[in-house]
Amino acid sequence: MDINKKCKFILIKIHQLCIYKNIQKDETFKSFYGFLQTLSKPVIDLQKLCNTYSDIYTSLVERYRFCNVPPYCDPWQHYIIEFILKDDNIFSRESQGRFMANNNTINYYQGVANDLKILKLIYDFNCTEMENTMKEVLARANKAKLLDSSVTDIPLMSELFAQNKNPVEDGKPSHNGNMIKAMVHSNSWHEMVAALAEYYSRWGSGIFSKYNAFRWTRSNNKGNLLPIAEYDPITFDQLVGYELQRNIIIENTKQFLKGYPANNILLYGDRGTGKSSTVKALLNMFWSEGLRLIEVPKQYLGDFAQLVKMLRYRIHKFILFVDDLSFEDQETEYRDLKAILEGGIEARPQNVLLYATSNRRHLVKEYFSDNSDRFRDEVNEGDTIQEKLSLADRFGIKVTFTTPNQTEYLNIIDNLAKRRKLSIDRKTLHTKALQWAMQHNGRSPRTAKQFIDQLEGQLLMKAK
Repeated sequence: MDINKKCKFILIKIHQLCIYKNIQKDETFKSFYGFLQTLSKPVIDLQKLCNTYSDIYTSLVERYRFCNVPPYCDPWQHYIIEFILKDDNIFSRESQGRFMANNNTINYYQGVANDLKILKLIYDFNCTEMENTMKEVLARANKAKLLDSSVTDIPLMSELFAQNKNPVEDGKPSHNGNMIKAMVHSNSWHEMVAALAEYYSRWGSGIFSKYNAFRWTRSNNKGNLLPIAEYDPITFDQLVGYELQRNIIIENTKQFLKGYPANNILLYGDRGTGKSSTVKALLNMFWSEGLRLIEVPKQYLGDFAQLVKMLRYRIHKFILFVDDLSFEDQETEYRDLKAILEGGIEARPQNVLLYATSNRRHLVKEYFSDNSDRFRDEVNEGDTIQEKLSLADRFGIKVTFTTPNQTEYLNIIDNLAKRRKLSIDRKTLHTKALQWAMQHNGRSPRTAKQFIDQLEGQLLMKAK
């Protein structure tokens, strides 16, 4: 089959995709589609051909410049397999949900198998074939004197990672390695439907299989999950003190990840005591066990039903993280929080918990104006006030982080200095640390870290 007919054939097959048709929206694939379209024409537009080829090349460089592409497949092949493993479609979602085993009355496995045949065809049009096609077309044009000089030298996609002996680790899960290898060595992808269903049931799909941290945002009155590629790398090994409090939170999270009953948690306490860092450290401890962290600003708590719709039936476990939670007297979002904690019309799924931090003992600020005229029209103004003040009680677990006393503060200083291997005598260290606390926000783990950062910088400057 000549290249013109082959490209026409692949284009037709692309339009037959049913389950994995999301690939048509991907920018890298759009460039490949344009490449095929150009080659399928009776007269090939050389400028368009070069543009689409260079777009594919650039896209693969952008996608994999920090990643470890396995040596047994080229970047284009890796891209196709990665798409299959990450794609969020009805098959990948239902494979990880409660539907497929018992409730699914429609057998669309044949559609999945047919799509996999088409994707294998696209996979086989690899980097080397694209390069050889480019060289052949350009050589013919040069021979026909359509070009002023030889332009057959092109950047080779197949050699993008040939010199990459020590690729940068991207910190992403490596669990897909075995599946990638199995697909590379298989000539019958259409027979791998069951294997893919098993993969999705264990590792999930879509953005949740690619990213670990997210932020719920809003634009044009529509909520959306924004992936956070580089989130705070803080670990519990880096946090000093508050072991009792953190163990309570860790144990509750372990129960949650095992599918056992677990509680929503309120981390209450003074500023700089490590409440937010504790929640972030949970992600770095448990992401490989399926934990995902979603930061939700308090003003968007009313989007709970929309967010739950995206999370329900996923294989992953999600902690909705509301940082620095408190409400002013006139704010009404506390009612949205109450509905989440107590359960409203939209029930909280078993794979979702809420962890919140706050500096206030009462989450809703209390004013004497709560007894003012604006409550007189209510049936029971006392119930309204009590509803606000008891909001914290609706969290199953409340963990308190108090300001460390001087001994505890200096113990944090000693531990941090030891970890940084700072060369300074203990008495001088303590004197400087106490002076720093007096001048900068008082005693707290945050203050201690800021002091150690400053001290380390000063010592390094003197050493030079």
